[in-house]
Amino acid sequence: MNAPWLVSALCISAYLVIGSRIEEKRILQRHPDSYAAYRRIVPALIPWRGRALDEATRHQLEARALEES
Repeated sequence: MNAPWLVSALCISAYLVIGSRIEEKRILQRHPDSYAAYRRIVPALIPWRGRALDEATRHQLEARALEES
């Protein structure tokens, strides 16, 4: 790996980490209850097996988000 690739990889990684934290704060301010429940169920960046939304939970969270809007 040469220097430009390394710099690019570091910049992209930093952008993803910082950007996702900023976006999470923004979403949490807009939908406090439903997004907090969503975060407890779904992993942040790496989707682990067995931790996903089923249809019923998805509909419940969507309804809560609409109520908060």
